[in-house]
Amino acid sequence: MIQTKASVKKSSKKYSKRIDSNKKVNKDESSFLKRFRKIEEEEARKEMEKEKLAIAEEKEYERKCKIIYKYMVKLKKELEEKNMTHFWVFLDEPGFKRIVSPFKTMKDYIKKNADKFKNKRIAYFASLLRTDEHGEKMLFGPADIWIGISLNIYHIDNDGNIMGKNNSCGCVFNWLTDDFKITKFSFKLLERIMYIVNTKLVTCPSLGGYALSSVINMIRNQYQLKKRNIGVDDLLVPLKGV
Repeated sequence: MIQTKASVKKSSKKYSKRIDSNKKVNKDESSFLKRFRKIEEEEARKEMEKEKLAIAEEKEYERKCKIIYKYMVKLKKELEEKNMTHFWVFLDEPGFKRIVSPFKTMKDYIKKNADKFKNKRIAYFASLLRTDEHGEKMLFGPADIWIGISLNIYHIDNDGNIMGKNNSCGCVFNWLTDDFKITKFSFKLLERIMYIVNTKLVTCPSLGGYALSSVINMIRNQYQLKKRNIGVDDLLVPLKGV
């Protein structure tokens, strides 16, 4: 079949259109790949930043732990030498007089002296010092606990019995690593928390306990305590370096 000039022109136009169309497709594919590559690069950059941040946070955590460990060694030695890890306090007596006695011994003593102690309230503190055990898993509570405090307050009835749930209250709280940014351990802080818990406006009974920071926030946000200007902020002394 012999092609005329007109038919040759027509077919060349169609061919050139196909080439232009292919160029457009290739151009579109190229821009798509660029966008896809940019997305991949951005995701890789973000992942790298996350890894760097995680490494930096781990190093910072280890730095703080070294400072706290040195502090805990001294604190544990001091409390154990004075036998002050477990003790009793009568809330009705002035001061924060700490009495060291096994639970059953104190219970029997109060029972025998019912007339002296009836209708009084007594607090029992039990401290857990995790100097070398810090970081190990616990049955209850996070592995980050350095100091655990269990506080129970009991009412003594007319017969000298330490009564149960209906007339008792308590709070379990812990110093975690970042809690040392807020304050060190002190008996003055324990005393203030004891009197606040005794009001029953703030209670935090829990097997694992609450972070100290959470308990402090509960106290700060309790309306009746704020109204009466009762808190613990004046007693907070951060551990230097943490």
